[in-house]
Amino acid sequence: MGPSGVLPILAPSNDLERAVGNREILVAGLPASGALTITRHLGEDAISMRPAARGYAIGRSVDSLLVTTPYVEWTWAALTPAEAGLPIIIAAGLADPASDDRREDLAYAAFGIELPSVDYLVAAVWTRDLTAAPGVSLMANEPHVGILQTRRGFSGSTAWYRDGVDLESVVRQLWPDADVYGLHVRFVAVIVPAGDRNARALLGELSLHK
Repeated sequence: MGPSGVLPILAPSNDLERAVGNREILVAGLPASGALTITRHLGEDAISMRPAARGYAIGRSVDSLLVTTPYVEWTWAALTPAEAGLPIIIAAGLADPASDDRREDLAYAAFGIELPSVDYLVAAVWTRDLTAAPGVSLMANEPHVGILQTRRGFSGSTAWYRDGVDLESVVRQLWPDADVYGLHVRFVAVIVPAGDRNARALLGELSLHK
């Protein structure tokens, strides 16, 4: 955590491919050749992410109290046909150190991607369904997975956007019996499920904040 209260999770770097290959960062699955690259868009460096035949995820394992670092923020852009949608999911795993025997691989249960087992998973997803309700809700059949609908109504715009989520607020809303003061953020990651290889998302930066 830097003096500004920001913990970087992912950012464009020429070392990213090496870090993924050597598992120097949190990696689930193996991105196919060309699925994960560094590029520039509208004057900004970016991580370009495309779906592959099998899903994958990259991010960072952390161990930070939820109440001291409750905010996840990211910048993103889309370069993809509107019908392909936006292929990334921003996910944060939360765990209580006292509940080791009760944790589940919620990322696998929800999205088919193996990430560290946690007590709760908060996932920001995009939808092109203009009738979809905004806000957060529990995932059907997964009561420990919270889904945040963000940037509702995908328009195909190529502009840069900044989004974020207050994890503590989501926990208090969806799991009112959870001990927010005992929960730790255990990982923050970008999940890219298997899907349309024409879809492409750009990530500028992903970070955890006080």
